Amino acid sequence: MGLSVTNTGALSILRNVSRSRQALGVGFEQQSTGLRIRRPSDSPSGFVIGELLRAQIGSVGEAISGTTRTQATLTVAEGGLNEVSNQLVNLRSLAVQARNSNDPNAQNALQAAADATLGAVDRVAGSTRFGNRALLNGQAGIQTGAQSAGVSGANFTEFNATSAQTLNLQVNALATNATLGQTFNTQAQASTVRVTGANGAQQIDIAAGATGQEIANQINAYTEDTGVSATVNGVTGEVTLGSSATGSAQSARLDLLSGNFQLTGGNGGQTTFSATGTDVQATLNGVQLAASNNTATVDNGVTRGTVTFSATGAQSVVVNGGGQNAQIGANARDTVNFGINSVSTASLGLSGLDLSSNDALTKIDTAINQVSSERARLGALSSQTFEPALSNLNTQFNELTASRSNIVDLDFASSVISQQRNSVLFQSGMSVLAQQNRLAAGGLMRLLGA
Repeated sequence: MGLSVTNTGALSILRNVSRSRQALGVGFEQQSTGLRIRRPSDSPSGFVIGELLRAQIGSVGEAISGTTRTQATLTVAEGGLNEVSNQLVNLRSLAVQARNSNDPNAQNALQAAADATLGAVDRVAGSTRFGNRALLNGQAGIQTGAQSAGVSGANFTEFNATSAQTLNLQVNALATNATLGQTFNTQAQASTVRVTGANGAQQIDIAAGATGQEIANQINAYTEDTGVSATVNGVTGEVTLGSSATGSAQSARLDLLSGNFQLTGGNGGQTTFSATGTDVQATLNGVQLAASNNTATVDNGVTRGTVTFSATGAQSVVVNGGGQNAQIGANARDTVNFGINSVSTASLGLSGLDLSSNDALTKIDTAINQVSSERARLGALSSQTFEPALSNLNTQFNELTASRSNIVDLDFASSVISQQRNSVLFQSGMSVLAQQNRLAAGGLMRLLGA
């Protein structure tokens, strides 16, 4: 092998030294950033996966924040609803006191207290806010637009669409009350009967010779207690028994306990006669809707709520949207839109409530049930939708963060070991390179006789 002025051995050593120096630089950069993959060139596939996970982690983090805010909104709404419930309970106590008082001054004082209580309900409904948005006065509810004349009310609690939706419904029959098919008139002999309805039962003693009108008056005196009323035919004088309200929850029953009570056309050997009311028969896109009284429940996957009817035939309701929108996941479809119904006195049917009216207690009880149902619905939404979603989002966040860390983060223990190895290789390489240069230079000088 010839002797050359080119120190090929040193070049080979220099190449290895440069490699060790480059590895040291990469190691120092990784340790300073804490990342194994800092740029696409470090690992193209790992970089792509890491960026996808980074975007998903950010989205899940925002979903966690949004869901937490929604939970806080529901908590504020529940606080307001609880206070409204307290006021309605107080209002009912005032109504009971009013029924037990015959003193005009006391009646006026109780009515004044009731008016103040109703004012408190409206103040709570208007002042319960989350941020700048009122929650209990209807502003946070799902808004409806045009509706047919045969629709007397529409209340929607969920809406998952980007534009207004028109619901085309067909009402085949309205709700009916429970009406006995048998009638009666003047009774020749004394007897005792029991009238039973949805509210309770009442035993009634009928005198001999009592006319149909007199018997009807006796029955109607207990209508509030039984839920059954008697109607007299103005032409024939025949009396018909039926529930005072409509719907399948209503019933009417007549039991002949003693004596010789006679029905028109005969008793047929029976002593018990009964009937049950029916609910509205309505369909949406040909699908029968569940109903209670004249109110049907709508749930077509886009909107959920109730529609109350006052006429048969084709009916329609436009749902405009609104309400509260919550993003409970990282994907576009992971949304929940819900409304919070108004609990103002007008919405509860309590505007101008007169404690002396016969239906005051009924109206208050209806309002209490309405508020309780709203609280239960929002409570179920919180516990069955948002709490599980929040738990799932937190789990996703932890697992996605751990997965991305495994891909892009630096293993410091392994990095330190590699850096020690590279440092040794670099230092030894520099030492060997110096020796190689001295050896090559010394040989050449001797050959030249220097």
